[in-house]
Amino acid sequence: MNAKKIVKTLIHFARKEYKESPSQLNNRISLQLTEHSKTISHIDHVRLYGRLENGQWVSLRLKSAIHSAMGEVRKLLRHSDDRRVDMLGADHNDGISETINLEFVTESETNFLEFTFIIEGYNMIVK
Repeated sequence: MNAKKIVKTLIHFARKEYKESPSQLNNRISLQLTEHSKTISHIDHVRLYGRLENGQWVSLRLKSAIHSAMGEVRKLLRHSDDRRVDMLGADHNDGISETINLEFVTESETNFLEFTFIIEGYNMIVK
């Protein structure tokens, strides 16, 4: 039996700390997931939180999720429900790692100090 362990990973982005940090334009926050070349991932759910100047964390709504091979996959990523999106790394996809471009929105333009991204699913290194 090949048991798969579902993992929730939390990634904290302090403003401009990482080049992969979410980018913000008005009320839209964008983030790109790129599969590691050696792995295959199965993503179930994604969430993004932003911290306001008053210290409060707010949940951002997932507006779109565009997979480089599958197209729009937002409905598959909105809930923790075991409906997963597969992502192939370059070693398993003719030298090109698959991506998902995520766009989250807020009700109005908001200045966030930092973000926390949570991704649920599992991945494996396949040789």
